[in-house]
Amino acid sequence: MISVVIPVRDEEEHLGLCLEALQNQGLSGTDYEIVAVDDGSRDRSPQIAKGLGARLIHQSGQGPSAARNIGIRSARGETILLLDADCLPPPDWVRRITAPILSGEADVTVGRYESDQKNWVASLIQLELEQRYERMSRHGRIDYVNSGSSAFRRQLLLDHPFDESYRKAGMEDVELSFRLAGNGARMLFMPELAVKHSHPTRFSHYLRRKFYYAARAYQIYRKYPSKTLGDASTPQRRRLQMVAVGLAGVLAPFSLKAAGVCLAVWLLLSIHFIAGAFRKSVALGLLAPGFLLAGNIAFVLGTLWGLIPKKAR
Repeated sequence: MISVVIPVRDEEEHLGLCLEALQNQGLSGTDYEIVAVDDGSRDRSPQIAKGLGARLIHQSGQGPSAARNIGIRSARGETILLLDADCLPPPDWVRRITAPILSGEADVTVGRYESDQKNWVASLIQLELEQRYERMSRHGRIDYVNSGSSAFRRQLLLDHPFDESYRKAGMEDVELSFRLAGNGARMLFMPELAVKHSHPTRFSHYLRRKFYYAARAYQIYRKYPSKTLGDASTPQRRRLQMVAVGLAGVLAPFSLKAAGVCLAVWLLLSIHFIAGAFRKSVALGLLAPGFLLAGNIAFVLGTLWGLIPKKAR
């Protein structure tokens, strides 16, 4: 049997469509089960999950990592599929994402997100993801798995559960991915397998998420220092952009000229992203530099915040 585990918190807007897509997989009810773990929802998410045939488990606001761990431990299947409630899988998703695991080719598989949202923030987030996918496609084996659309051998997740100190979504899958890669797990990226995903549409939401990711990233890279200089998903130019922005901020009080040189370097490093935005539309191309620069600044500030000991904050 295959088990699909979905962490849920206040997802009534998306959950019904997600579960209906899972029911349209062309498999019998004895082939797979759906386990929805409600993390203290205050809306109708639990009723929707139960009404659409999911096995419902409750926990009280412990976060997505704990929700996934509970779902994995209670799952009946030997193959675990992790899916986020705001994702819409295609009709053959269960069969295709599990095939390399069932054949013994991989221990972990991961697909990609796609979005047809017209909002400019969501469109540029999708472009960021697409450039990550370009890099991942060039690697035979990867070291990053987005838990929003992925499959695992169940025993692997029992031996290496999600770190429950991550109470918010965002970096728990990075930590797990690096840990699994370090333990020799065979992780396969399947770029042809896409689920539809709803990205944030508010610029402030995007910047807050960047800040939070960066604040937690320091802890992860301190734990896995070999990943500081490179991994399978983060384009190297993205790291260099952060360095250029950080240096510009440090040098600006002493030399505006030196800071300007750093920003010019940043712009050169950003051409690939800006050009990709222009290929989508002129409007997105014009918005792309400000979007990327603000995101880089938020990430640098988040990194600095992460460096401050908690007691000193």
